[in-house]
Amino acid sequence: MKTWNFKNLKGKKFGRLTVLSMMPKDMWKNGHSLWLCQCDCGKKKQVPSTMLYQGKTKSCGCLNLEKLRGKLGILHPLWKGGKIKNHQGYIMIINSTHPKAATNGGYVKEHILVMEKYIGRYLLPGETIHHKNGIRNDNHIKNLELRLRNHHPTGQSVEHDLIPYWIEMLKTYKPEILKQVD
Repeated sequence: MKTWNFKNLKGKKFGRLTVLSMMPKDMWKNGHSLWLCQCDCGKKKQVPSTMLYQGKTKSCGCLNLEKLRGKLGILHPLWKGGKIKNHQGYIMIINSTHPKAATNGGYVKEHILVMEKYIGRYLLPGETIHHKNGIRNDNHIKNLELRLRNHHPTGQSVEHDLIPYWIEMLKTYKPEILKQVD
């Protein structure tokens, strides 16, 4: 019968990980104890003791993501000045304090930032930005148009998109104008 020899790591800290408890022995890897750890960011991760001792695992993965996302700025070899192009062709700008940044790894679409600067406020729920020429990385203010989500189909059509869109915009932002027409 094999006897297990291990140090109790419960409560110890390794990088961003705090050891919560030891995992059952049937889950151990190659005879090395496996520990349930909680990262400073709140996520939990199972880590073999050797990875903790050798310093090969320092977080749940959030540390590497932060480095990749530019939170360490010019210190990271993949740093591109805080500006990247996503898989949809939109330009993304690092701006970790923006309300939309939390869902995009610290990045915000550039056209959103351009429009918000132009109108002097954050976008309201249901507002979107349309690229008039259809080019997703052309973020000049003259190419951008503020729209409501339910009036943002692809392409441009006066009779199907623009007239209903402007009626909805007037209802939302200038209802007094519509009262004058009635």
